[in-house]
Amino acid sequence: MAWKAFSPEILTHREPELRIQVGSTKDALQFSTDGRENVNAMANGRVHKSTSRWEGDTLVTSWRLEQDGSAFIEGSDVRMIAQRGEVLIDDRTIRTPWAEAKYHIVWVRKPYL
Repeated sequence: MAWKAFSPEILTHREPELRIQVGSTKDALQFSTDGRENVNAMANGRVHKSTSRWEGDTLVTSWRLEQDGSAFIEGSDVRMIAQRGEVLIDDRTIRTPWAEAKYHIVWVRKPYL
């Protein structure tokens, strides 16, 4: 079994807006949970496009990364809160033209310092 360490994420949620800051970088992805498309500029001219919607208590996000107007990777995140808000479970699927990978990520809430 392969293990991969993911960088910590800082989530800020004020419905319908969701912001996810990855690791210690200042890079953040902006989402809206009402199904509107979100476009986030990234490094090297890449663009992250996504739509998110609630299905009950589960947040489903479909996304793709584009460069020069063409998608080169796409995927989905299915996120749900567990253990009274102390755990975030993310079932992530990543698809490229040559492979598909599935991750079951369990985030444990830590105090924000």
